Amino acid sequence: MSLTTLASHDQAIDVGAIERELRAMWRAAAPAPAPTTEHRPPVLRACRTNFVVLGDPTVPSYVDEVTLRHPARLITVCPGAVAGLEAHVSALCHWRAGGGLVCSERIAIEVGAGAEARVASVIRSLAVGDLAVVMHGSTAAIDRYVPAGLLAAVDRLILDSSGTDLATWLRIADAMPGAADSITELAWLRLRPFRTAVARAIVRSGFRKTLARLEAVDVAHTGDPTSALLLGSWIADRLRMGPRRARPRPGVGSPEVGGGGGEIDALDFPGRGRRVRLRIGPAPRGDSLVLVLRTPDSELRASLAPPAPAESESVSEPGELEARVDITSGPGRLRLMGGRKGPRPSVIRREQSVIPWAAPADLIVDALGHGAFCDVTAPRILGGAFEMVAALRGRSSG
Repeated sequence: MSLTTLASHDQAIDVGAIERELRAMWRAAAPAPAPTTEHRPPVLRACRTNFVVLGDPTVPSYVDEVTLRHPARLITVCPGAVAGLEAHVSALCHWRAGGGLVCSERIAIEVGAGAEARVASVIRSLAVGDLAVVMHGSTAAIDRYVPAGLLAAVDRLILDSSGTDLATWLRIADAMPGAADSITELAWLRLRPFRTAVARAIVRSGFRKTLARLEAVDVAHTGDPTSALLLGSWIADRLRMGPRRARPRPGVGSPEVGGGGGEIDALDFPGRGRRVRLRIGPAPRGDSLVLVLRTPDSELRASLAPPAPAESESVSEPGELEARVDITSGPGRLRLMGGRKGPRPSVIRREQSVIPWAAPADLIVDALGHGAFCDVTAPRILGGAFEMVAALRGRSSG
């Protein structure tokens, strides 16, 4: 796709002059009036969302692809060696098939040390009409703005907590009003193909009939405790085990213990006359995520291979990962938190599949447009995960 950039000038401006500079930029880009011979292509200014992106310290390159596919007023916020706040205005445009340019405005704000508290009011003043203000950024960048109250100034947060410790995840959730409904969690959306593979294996096998006698759920991860917790919440939701009544087992501390690494041993879930133990811990070598559902005489073990290193974060084509689901008779071998390994089980069914691993731009565009990845159960799953950690912290989840 052929791209071009419009800009008023290269000099930084005060944030109070942003709207004036944008108007000047669009006047300069407008078709020249007759009878001049100068040719300027028609320019269409497009905006569906106020999209705020926090840099850490720079903005990810895939953000340009997002705005090309979902036109928005893009407001980037990055730390800079400036006094207070400074801004640059421009527009990213692409040629449309019928001729002319379709452009998304870009407002780049640099934030000097100590000026973070001013960002929330500036963002709100720059919002276009009644369009939603949606924010995205790394968890580290978002966490830096929690004390400044920036999350209260946005309508929706698109968060990718993959690889984030639980303590940071909870600080962000606590600062976001109505977190379960106003956070779109990319870690959850990314797991959809894996969850589909697990559900398909359960439906196709006789394991579905044994779920009424489920005793334990183990979720193992490689540096990704939030994804593991979301999987645990999904199982609890699917089996109607209420997280609001979950309780930590005796002697279990808060998830912040041990650096927030996400080792949980364990929560007990009441449901259908039984208590089910949930444990989260480190994955065996060679797997990035493992889910184990254990009954007295059988077990389902679903594993996900680690993704290959991406050559570019702006790649729009999805990658592929290998997923394997084993259903076994007898106790399994996965034991978390230093437990003993049991005897090798007898595999009675195995399903292997290659599943898509979506690129960040695909997930964000989908989240902005409420597309195929979006899931009506997501707020319930996210809320359940928050409630589980609240039970571990020993406080009410409200």
